[in-house]
This record gives sequence, structure tokens and C-alpha cells, in this order.
Amino acid sequence: MPEAKAIHEIINEISPYYQEKGEPESEHLLVYDSRTEQLEPIYFWILDLMNNMLDETTKFVDNFSSSPGSGHFSELMGRATQMQQQGNKLLADVGMITRSVLSIIYDLKE
Repeated sequence: MPEAKAIHEIINEISPYYQEKGEPESEHLLVYDSRTEQLEPIYFWILDLMNNMLDETTKFVDNFSSSPGSGHFSELMGRATQMQQQGNKLLADVGMITRSVLSIIYDLKE
């Protein structure tokens, strides 16, 4: 498996400007905060725009987190709750089976 590289190492290999200066030519920060709209349409629109305007675009890192109240966040919490309920049911079933087995063992001893 290839060794993981830090982002600045990858950029250093690709960008001649970064090799000379040791810092990026420019930095951009995009913050999108909307409680009523989803991120995906805007994200793919920006990605298509960059691909059309530039010869080649490379995505190094894609960091995002779901804000509480978003559809994605509530879906993840719903799944987590469902998994916890299934886990509790399985543990209850294991406990009931264990009690039954122990009861049978005690009955066989007598």
C-alpha cells in the first residue's frame, strides 16, 4: 500500500510555484451555511464551473460536516437510533437465552 502523503507534499510535487515559494499562490475558503437548501447542487455546480474554466482541476481534500438540523444529520441520527434499538434487542435476546440455558443446567443437576 502506498504511503500517505501530506497535502503540502502533494502540492509541492505538482506546483512549480509552490516549489519555489514554499507557499500557495492563493488560498480560498468557501463557507456555505443554509438551513433550507442542500449542499450538493451548489457543490456540483462549482465543480462543473471549475472544470469548464480550468484545464484540469484536482480535489485534494473534501471536508464537510453535517450541521444539526440538516436532513443528512437527522438521517444519520435516525440510523444510529435504529442500530441502538437493534443492539438492545439482540442483547436482551442473548440475556434471555443465557437465563434459559442456566435454568436448564440447574434443572439437570437436580
